[in-house]
Amino acid sequence: MKTKLSICILIMVLLICIACNQSKKEAENDVQTVYSETVMSKETPERMKIDPDLDPLRVAKDYITVIKDTLDMVMYKGVLKPGDSMALHQHLDHTVYVVKGGKMLLGIQGEEPKVYEFPDGSGLISGPISDWCKNVGDSDIEMIVTEIYRPR
Repeated sequence: MKTKLSICILIMVLLICIACNQSKKEAENDVQTVYSETVMSKETPERMKIDPDLDPLRVAKDYITVIKDTLDMVMYKGVLKPGDSMALHQHLDHTVYVVKGGKMLLGIQGEEPKVYEFPDGSGLISGPISDWCKNVGDSDIEMIVTEIYRPR
């Protein structure tokens, strides 16, 4: 009697597991379908734009290596050696992660430039700004920047 009861319980547990696993797979497929349709839709809003002459990818092309350009976002690595500078450029929404920090003279939005110390591992998230910069330290400064060209 105990054996039959154990077998019945085991079968019920297996059936429940199979049913749950099937529901999970269907849910994952639905999420993947929705994600693919949303990301790949041709109806995505027009890419936000900045003045092409002030695009950091053009202005600072000698200091920038593009890592990834997709989904209306561009991630790139910027490296400034001591004395290097980037002319005036514009950012829309963007993030910055400082891989290797140092001292940088930074002019933001036409204000009086200031020297900032960027520590290794620091970061920032910013809305649209115009700025220029110069490495005034004695070590390379390396940053990972993500420019976000899509609307909020």
